[in-house]
Amino acid sequence: MSPSRIPLIFAITLIALVPGALIGQRTSADTSIMTAIASLDGPWWAESLPNFEPFYRSPARAAELLIQSLKPVAEGNYWQQHQPAVAWRIRALRSLTGLDFRSHTHRKITEDDSLPQPDCTGQIPFFELASMGWDRIVVAPVDVQEHIIALWRSWFEHYGRTFKYVNERREVAWYF
Repeated sequence: MSPSRIPLIFAITLIALVPGALIGQRTSADTSIMTAIASLDGPWWAESLPNFEPFYRSPARAAELLIQSLKPVAEGNYWQQHQPAVAWRIRALRSLTGLDFRSHTHRKITEDDSLPQPDCTGQIPFFELASMGWDRIVVAPVDVQEHIIALWRSWFEHYGRTFKYVNERREVAWYF
């Protein structure tokens, strides 16, 4: 091999290897967002709400990572200090987007059930407050949770990268 071809071969090799080396590497924004998502595991008290600021700095990426982290939990009552992380992830998504998805269930829900109640269209939120205070939520049946998670994923796939994020910091707009 001639000496004049060595730089060319080196350049081609470098170009071929660099993209592969970069795949899967996280940016500092991703690290900050992932740390903030992990912090949503609580426990949380009304006096100490989680910090959504890392999400507001890169809202599209935060929404993507939050949505990837959504998973159904057992339906029913959760006291403030034991609320599932998914409830805080949904709250963070509400704060970022101003959106809130609801869904129908295959179950017949009565007022006596300790579950979120259907609205006038028969749809149920992922969770709702169980009392006038901030101390307890009730989480919807798993079929509702799964459908709402699918709605978030579909929304992000179609609109998430170009959406105009609202970054709503007032708890009253996204907590309930």
